[in-house]
Amino acid sequence: MQRARMEKNCGRVDYRRAGCQLVPPAAAMVHSCLALTLALPLALTLALLLLPTAKAADVCPSGGPSERGAAPGVLEWRSASRTTAKARYCFANQVHNLGAAPVPVRWPDAGIDRASVAGQLEVAFCCASAERTAASQLWIGAPEKSLAVRMRREPEEGSADREEGYPDLIESDARVKNYSIRGSLAAGGATVQIDLTLKISASRFADRYAYQFAIADRSPVALRVNWDLLNEMERVARPSVQTIPAGSAYIFLSNRVPEEAESVIEIRARDGAPVARFRFDGYRPSSDH
Repeated sequence: MQRARMEKNCGRVDYRRAGCQLVPPAAAMVHSCLALTLALPLALTLALLLLPTAKAADVCPSGGPSERGAAPGVLEWRSASRTTAKARYCFANQVHNLGAAPVPVRWPDAGIDRASVAGQLEVAFCCASAERTAASQLWIGAPEKSLAVRMRREPEEGSADREEGYPDLIESDARVKNYSIRGSLAAGGATVQIDLTLKISASRFADRYAYQFAIADRSPVALRVNWDLLNEMERVARPSVQTIPAGSAYIFLSNRVPEEAESVIEIRARDGAPVARFRFDGYRPSSDH
């Protein structure tokens, strides 16, 4: 009877009671929620897996040192960093349209793969173990023109001061990436307001690895978010899915070691019109054990 009740309730615990929010999926050889609940009490399992999720405005608060510049009469840009608790870093990259007509923008190093900026667009990331100030390229207009910029960013993968390994999720240095996307974009002849928070983590959980994803959409009109790493996980396993404020969270378990991977996030308006595309670092189970 107890086992049947666990099977029925698996993945249906309300995380909001714990004051927490979570994050969505990432790749293969995933174990069922039932197998986990049989190994540990459900309450303990959830306590180990839950992560708080910040609102978009809190991913990287305003202020801090910055690099900035402009294409006169067209666009202003700003790249800022801020030190958080325990000497970690968040980054906020922003473009501001100076004209009346939308401006097509690509800023790959900031995660902006394609966007038509009607007003202002900010992409923020938290957190990194170190920071760099480096040269970058911002592409604007149609036809595109390249603008040389300086930006504050996380060190390249493989750098000596970039964090490695996957500690337990309950540890303070668990591998977690928070992103926020806020601003006014043009799509389908209309202006679309966007306010999204995305979160992904990878960590050890007993003798396995836990992958979590979360999407919170606080946009005035709900958007359609397509996250390729989440889709990839859902093709091979059924996650524990929870409702969180303004969105959903997902947990997967796998016996495969995590690896860093680029993720593609496609944003569409409610009617399906393409709004923007972003590329952010994420995690997926590796192809090797």
